[in-house]
Order: sequence, then C-alpha cells, then structure tokens
Amino acid sequence: MTLLVGLCSRSRAAPDRSPAARERVNAERKQTAQELADIISAEINVGGTFIEVHPDKVHGWHPTVVAAPQNAHALQKAAETIANRLRAKYELKSESPWVRASPAHP
Repeated sequence: MTLLVGLCSRSRAAPDRSPAARERVNAERKQTAQELADIISAEINVGGTFIEVHPDKVHGWHPTVVAAPQNAHALQKAAETIANRLRAKYELKSESPWVRASPAHP
C-alpha cells in the first residue's frame, strides 16, 4: 500500500496582526447592552419577552429577563445559556451612565 502525503497548494495570506487590525477586531467584538439584549431576544424568539443586559464583574455582562408572557424562570435559564455562548464572541461596550469624564480644572 502506498501512503500519499499531499500538501495544500492553497497559500493563505498571514493574518494581519498589526495594532490597528487588533483594534478593529476588538471593536467588532464590543456590543452595547441593547445590542446584546436584542441578540438574546431574537434567539429566544418568544414575543413579549423583555431582556436587559447589565455589566457583571465576574462574567463581563449578564442578561436579565425583566418581563415574560410565560415561565420567566425557563426563559432566564435560556437567556443565560445563550449568554454563555455569546460571551466567547462579544464583550459589553462600556456605556455606563455612572462613568463620566471629570470636568476640566483651570
């Protein structure tokens, strides 16, 4: 029996690892709380369900089912399961109203 070892003839360009490219990737990964809530709501796909996303010191962000037409506990578990998967893909964009720029001092 003959063992054939083939090399892939396709050559891939090396990924761009410049600081600007990393910044673009990081910017794409950051989503607002509303965007994350919309993604989770779309995946749950139960009308009348309202989800909020809040910052979390341990996980980065956390979804909360605020209103649900049926079994809120099951929908909360579904939201957390979806969030666990999405955290690998998205970070919460900092938009806290509590963080404000300091006033300029003369």
